[in-house]
Amino acid sequence: MEDVLSRYFERPDDVILKPITQGLINSTYEVFLGQNSYILQKLNTTIFQKPEVLISNTILVGNHLKRKNYEKGIIEIIPNLSGNYLTFINGETWRLTNYILGSVCYDQVVSVNQAYAAAVAISEFHSNVHDISINTIE
Repeated sequence: MEDVLSRYFERPDDVILKPITQGLINSTYEVFLGQNSYILQKLNTTIFQKPEVLISNTILVGNHLKRKNYEKGIIEIIPNLSGNYLTFINGETWRLTNYILGSVCYDQVVSVNQAYAAAVAISEFHSNVHDISINTIE
């Protein structure tokens, strides 16, 4: 893991990692460095066969939401020390993003209220991205 961290942080020994066990697709870690928190993910390239497209679409949607002053958290891809959004090491593909305070991940719905909150959130998100030209998203 130090090889991955050294691609993103000048002092990887100062980084604290906490595995996030929720989620079914990627291997995810919360990263702590001083007062800052990030999300480090080893992308599942069986699912995301074109990780560059995932990054491109994430940036496109994030920029669109920023222009609309979207009030919820927006995922921002953080480049590695070489300025690249993806890090490739030993056949693995990694990305680093901002940590969105208060964000949670559920593996399954456990209540009607949780399902309702998810429906409200995705509806709000869709209402803010419906005007993105489909030709710009791959």
